[in-house]
Amino acid sequence: MILGIDYGTKRIGLALGDKHLKIYKPFKIIKNDKNLIQTLKHIVKAYKIELIVLGYPLTPSGKEGQRAKR
Repeated sequence: MILGIDYGTKRIGLALGDKHLKIYKPFKIIKNDKNLIQTLKHIVKAYKIELIVLGYPLTPSGKEGQRAKR
């Protein structure tokens, strides 16, 4: 399984995918708080995640914006 992460300062969007079937779907939104790492560890273990893909936010023109620099 693959875990996709769309990082935000308040909330983090997660998607699950199967690289063999090439099926990806939204999974859940979690809070970006003090429990973030524990929550992600639990998800990785529970869903047997083999790969994590982190989204890289670019501006509409394709350049790095403030969020990408964070």
